[in-house]
Amino acid sequence: QLCGVGRGPLGAQLAPEMYTRATYEEVLCWKAETRVAYKDGGKKGGTMSEQRYNEYAKAKSVGEALALGSKKEDLLNDYQKGLLSRSAEGPVRDAPVDVRTLEDTRSLSEVDLIFAEWFYHLVGEHGSEERAAAKNEVKEAVRMARACNAADIKVTDVIVTPQWFENPGKMIQRSRANVIAKDILQAGRPISDGDVLEVLRNFPLRDNHDRKNVFPRNPSGNPDDETKFVHSEVCGLLQHGAEVKETNHCKYTEVMKLLVRWAKDNCPQEGGKEFPFTTIILNSGFAASKHTDQNNFGPALVKAFGDFEGGRLRYWKEYHKGTASYPWDELGEELAETLDVKREAALIDASRVHMVEPYVGERFSVVFSTCKKHLEAPDDAVETLRALGFPLPGQEGEAYLRDLLPPAKGYPGLGKAKKQKLSGTTSVLMQHMTKGGHMENPSGLGRYFKVQKKEGAAEEAPAPPAEA
Repeated sequence: QLCGVGRGPLGAQLAPEMYTRATYEEVLCWKAETRVAYKDGGKKGGTMSEQRYNEYAKAKSVGEALALGSKKEDLLNDYQKGLLSRSAEGPVRDAPVDVRTLEDTRSLSEVDLIFAEWFYHLVGEHGSEERAAAKNEVKEAVRMARACNAADIKVTDVIVTPQWFENPGKMIQRSRANVIAKDILQAGRPISDGDVLEVLRNFPLRDNHDRKNVFPRNPSGNPDDETKFVHSEVCGLLQHGAEVKETNHCKYTEVMKLLVRWAKDNCPQEGGKEFPFTTIILNSGFAASKHTDQNNFGPALVKAFGDFEGGRLRYWKEYHKGTASYPWDELGEELAETLDVKREAALIDASRVHMVEPYVGERFSVVFSTCKKHLEAPDDAVETLRALGFPLPGQEGEAYLRDLLPPAKGYPGLGKAKKQKLSGTTSVLMQHMTKGGHMENPSGLGRYFKVQKKEGAAEEAPAPPAEA
């Protein structure tokens, strides 16, 4: 008999289900290898349905039937109408699979998951709230099973993060990276560059639209060539305005532990002291333009990983934005120190100007740094980071970082020509200011600058324009 006519949660009459409970109980126990037999001439002659049926009816197993064109619903329909029967030989399950209860679905084939999608038909009554809830739960469980099987991880390996933080696909991929990192850590050996690279290749980074200060420049001037985002993320302690908090990346505990361990194993400081840090910045797929990291306390370890050519770090170690009287534009390439961060990690002051030279290939970079307001971090964030092995600076470590690098000396000679060039303009400005500091003749001054822009400013500015 058909599953009876029922009523929905609001009392509305529902059409009967197409297939009986007995049909579901039978078909949901089948596997790809289950042996089946089709009835000859099962469909009405001269129809498209007959042509398709005659093709897949040649199959001797469920998997073959699907491969020859049978739709999954055909299996239910043909069995219920007596066109399809199961042979006594061949594997069959003892009971239908409820994917919601499984911790590891990697043994399930795609055919198994097709049948598992129908399990909700065996829950509750037709039209009941119980069945409606089961339908959604089963659908989500099967979707998760497919994703986990593709990533070769258990369902219980999945790290669940907020939806706003990352999409489900990225969550599954990163969970795989977490499993890889766990296996590497359990080996109990020093962490190598190759270990880090393997994890980073499985840990996709989000499209970051906010780090505009590192966007590669667009020399063509074509708007279509403008950089819209870069792949970059901040892990560990994050300073956002006045707020200091841990990031959701900390949920990927094994990935964070592996990166921390790499720094400890490969970057010891003088006297065997650990380099303290609160934050790990991950980058991939772009060459950062000239920039400074102003939310960093200063000293940072930078290391690049991957198969690439070029991509060295250029570092203007004597320039500090807070003390220099000239812009970055005046910093020539010849003044930069070039660091091969692929070969070994470099210690720099990230608050000084640095950039990445162009490269070809696959390049990841990892930056270990300390955020300025780390001492204001809440206790729970500090506990989380300590549990992950972060060597947090504290007051003592902050003093150590402050003295780790010498202060910037500046670049003698830069900025002088700029000051001389501006001296004439300054006199014009002064003549157009009243004692109260307000512009006395703004329209005349505007015309003056328009002319200067058109003709090119001379070393010494000409006399100011006449009063209107």
